[in-house]
Amino acid sequence: MKTSAPIHSHLEDSYRALESKQSLLRLKSSMGIVCFAGALAHLLFLFTFTLIGAMFMAILNIISVAIWIYAFAITKKGDYERAVYIVTLEMFLHAIIATYFVGTELGFQYYMWPLMALLLSLPSNKLKQSTFYCFITIATFVVVTLTMREIEYVYRLSHLINYIYSFNVFMAAAPFILALLYMRSNSSDNEKALFSQANMDLLTGTFNRRFVNDLMQTSVNEERRRRFDSYTLVLADIDNFQSINDNIGHIRGDELVKHIAEVLKNNVRDTDILCRWAGEEFLILLVNADTEITEKVLRKIKHGIKSDSQIQSCSENGVSMSFGASTSHDTISFEEILRQADLKLYQAKAAGTDRIVTQYS
Repeated sequence: MKTSAPIHSHLEDSYRALESKQSLLRLKSSMGIVCFAGALAHLLFLFTFTLIGAMFMAILNIISVAIWIYAFAITKKGDYERAVYIVTLEMFLHAIIATYFVGTELGFQYYMWPLMALLLSLPSNKLKQSTFYCFITIATFVVVTLTMREIEYVYRLSHLINYIYSFNVFMAAAPFILALLYMRSNSSDNEKALFSQANMDLLTGTFNRRFVNDLMQTSVNEERRRRFDSYTLVLADIDNFQSINDNIGHIRGDELVKHIAEVLKNNVRDTDILCRWAGEEFLILLVNADTEITEKVLRKIKHGIKSDSQIQSCSENGVSMSFGASTSHDTISFEEILRQADLKLYQAKAAGTDRIVTQYS
């Protein structure tokens, strides 16, 4: 009997496909700039080698410029990986040949460094394969540096050696600096995305239960106290939602929850925290809000729901919410305030729909 693949296998396959896609997107965004910069650099080398009288290297750089322009052209056609292999081979050979003709004093051997960043960027290369290529590059750099350091510079304008060397080292190191900056920026973006996925409700765009629980944990109480002195916790529940959902279907039911969430977002203050607590239930933390402010905000929400035609079209009897609210005190835990708000919501539901019950009601 054929068994289905384990869940983690499907997740691993999906992750690899996503990783490959993201790697190709990174290549797409960077290879055009890399090829353009490489072509300009080799034009500068062409001028430099002509200036010092290294005519063979000058002619070789005409070919190099053509190679980089070709790599730029195929990059524009979407052939990113072939472009990487072409420019990698060109840089590798150019670094060896240039060092052989002008010696190590000009620093052309250092152009082997950026090869490792290019090799590691290829999504088709497995990690072991890329690591092997990088070690080959390092070994070649060491061999070239050791075996060619005795080659004397015999060309014109020897007083420019230090300037050319400094320029080449800087240009060879620049890709690593840019790569690290990109990784730092990308890491920050990924962290923000992961935080959003972990703490936001996908359907409504509000915070989720996990976020509120983490926020109100004892470990962050000191930070919470710095942000606000007190709060009123409100539990808001769509009245008769199960019946409405059965009548209009789950897809429209989800749309109703989204529209309700928009009304809540539009009527709470910027300092307040809105969370989807359960299916049709929302939790609102009204920061530094007394009973008067709480009731004012909740009345605005009720009016927003009543006046929204899309919401009201979901039920012949209309759509409403009930609210239970409890205000914090220094000696009462978040769990206890939540329990009190839940009790007030139960009382609001028992008294009929479209009700607000606070601890002072």
